[in-house]
Amino acid sequence: MVACYTNAGIEAEVLFESNGHASFFFPHSGPTVLQANEGCSDLHLSQNVSLGWAAALGEVDLEELRAEATAVTACVEERTGEDFGDLSYDEFGYLTEHGQQTRDAAFEYQDHQPWGRCRNDLGYEEEYKAETRAILECVETRAGEDFGELDFDDTGHPTEASQLTLRKAGTYQGDQAWEACRTELGLPDRTITSDN
Repeated sequence: MVACYTNAGIEAEVLFESNGHASFFFPHSGPTVLQANEGCSDLHLSQNVSLGWAAALGEVDLEELRAEATAVTACVEERTGEDFGDLSYDEFGYLTEHGQQTRDAAFEYQDHQPWGRCRNDLGYEEEYKAETRAILECVETRAGEDFGELDFDDTGHPTEASQLTLRKAGTYQGDQAWEACRTELGLPDRTITSDN
């Protein structure tokens, strides 16, 4: 990636974080950097490369991801009556380009709503919900304050009122309490609202 940036005339540095992931830093920003970042990422950090890196670090189970993608795609097809195509995988167990197009089409259909409902109904949002509840309770305990109710809609995402609750808790002490609770509970680094 750094060599790719250099070839594009962009200065870049790489830092490997304690979790093994790489972050790239640029002394300057602008459209040229954004364009180089997009092009280099397409060449060297495709979704399968990022997924392979996460699998190598033990953060994801490829077999579980395949089972989930298959189940959710089939659910979306059944509920919508659409046929998005086959979820094809290569010899390493990663989605082929055609398989990725199939998954993306099912995911993007009707602004992600059927995908979200299927994930929720099939139980794939339960871990996210439990983690979010645990962090919120931890922050409330630290703050000695009730930030509000936490409810989820039929796609497994926080309701509008609950998003306000999470914003209050997430920004308490400039997000330090939220991050401290996440670390204390041994939970992965996630955004406050799920975007699956």
